[in-house]
Amino acid sequence: MSYFAFTATPKEKTLQLFGEPHEDEETPQPFHTYPMKQAVEEGFIMDVLQNYTTAQSFYKLRQESEEDPLVDKRQAHQKLRYYVETHREAIRNKSRVMIDHFRNEIVRKGKIGRRARAMVVTKSRELAIRYFWSFRKYLGELNASMQPIVAFSESKTIDGESYTESKLNGFPSSKIEEKFREKPYRFLIVADKFQTGYDEPLLHTMYVDKPLGGVRAVQTLSRLNRTHPKKNDTFVLDFQNDIDKIKDAFDTYYTKTLLEEPVDPNRLANLQEDLDNDFLVYTKDNVRVLTDLFLKGADRDELDPILDQCVEHFETELEPDEQQTFKKKARAFIRSYSFLSQIISFNVPYWERLYYFLKFLLPKLPSLGREESDFNVEANVDMDSYRLEKQAAKEIQLDEAEARLKPRGTDASPRTKKPEKDYLSQVIEEFNERFGTKWTEDDKIRRYLFEELPTDITDDEEFLQKVRSSDRQNARVTVNERVVEEFQDLIMTHTDLYKKFTDDPEFKTFVQAMIFEQVYEDDS
Repeated sequence: MSYFAFTATPKEKTLQLFGEPHEDEETPQPFHTYPMKQAVEEGFIMDVLQNYTTAQSFYKLRQESEEDPLVDKRQAHQKLRYYVETHREAIRNKSRVMIDHFRNEIVRKGKIGRRARAMVVTKSRELAIRYFWSFRKYLGELNASMQPIVAFSESKTIDGESYTESKLNGFPSSKIEEKFREKPYRFLIVADKFQTGYDEPLLHTMYVDKPLGGVRAVQTLSRLNRTHPKKNDTFVLDFQNDIDKIKDAFDTYYTKTLLEEPVDPNRLANLQEDLDNDFLVYTKDNVRVLTDLFLKGADRDELDPILDQCVEHFETELEPDEQQTFKKKARAFIRSYSFLSQIISFNVPYWERLYYFLKFLLPKLPSLGREESDFNVEANVDMDSYRLEKQAAKEIQLDEAEARLKPRGTDASPRTKKPEKDYLSQVIEEFNERFGTKWTEDDKIRRYLFEELPTDITDDEEFLQKVRSSDRQNARVTVNERVVEEFQDLIMTHTDLYKKFTDDPEFKTFVQAMIFEQVYEDDS
């Protein structure tokens, strides 16, 4: 049984892992580190939850078109949410809130000797780029002596034009960390970069516009925990997550964490062997050359030819079912290695190389097995209203009890869900009902049941892996138990809802079944 606390793999460790294999590299050894609570108390890291503030978005959409087409409800909800999050009004409002807060509360109050930096965490490359543009525009209007840097992988095409980090920033990607410490750069706007293994003591503030849960929440927010002689506190403003979900994520790692089951590195070995030998998408030489270039800080124009060659093999040499299986196994390897490497020191250099190689390769592979919806949001929907409401700052108090962490599954079998159709007008009504501007207690309860509760559960990656690696009967039992746990937290906040759940078996069954259908995906 291993005790561990969350620690990101530093760059020095990565360099060491990429070196020559050790004699015992086939025998992973457990390692021991400080619990997070002890590390905070002894001053090794900062407490990143001492000043945590949430901001809630409220908006209403209206249907513009006269026609009322049948649409896939799941895809329509995703597109409506994407439409809202990328809408210029939403981005403009949030950008102004972040910049005004940073200037007034961080810079003018002299945080870290007036050298404090901020990270903006976004959920997509497009959002990162649009925030970058919005930040530059508003900072220009203010004549502020501050500038943003944007960080994302690959390139992204917006409105017919392709953008890269270096094109937007005006300097190579390898210079981002160095430039961020220099004037005039104060904001680092990221999309799935610098959220693990990034050690910058000047990073004081984080603005989160991305759903976070489980270990991903701890990884991301822990970028703030590096100490500095003049760093006395940190600050988080979160547009997407509620405090209870963040508390649950950190509680898992706060004191010592006990593994409930032994971890099996053979799962990784089997996945690696399958990926290397069954598909011939890449060679081990591809993996070695790309990771060597990556460590040397090579730009994308040196990495992409290697990846493009692998993409060509993927597209021309594999049948559709083989393509789907390769992607599933690649994701399973990344997911499992990311989890297990926090617990076990593998000393298998090739696994570390393959992890980074697949992280580069997967985003370049074509999408599979999903028909594009012909529902055009811009042609049918418009933003009726949008506003932000900032909640009171709060210190998140973590539990002292030991947490038990279950290993993630490595099931790589493809799962799909049959689409559910509904009329666009009904989808918009349901969407506004879940995310809209009503304020009655009934609406708060409805929002909890149909938005907050499902989101809290579906954002817990470790829980989802456990459920989806089980058969249907055991998965239902696991989900039902989780729903009961969630409702225990409602005794004080939604007493009537808690009472109905505990006293009305029919209502309890309805809620548990609703969550189960969203969490468990049958093979089809």
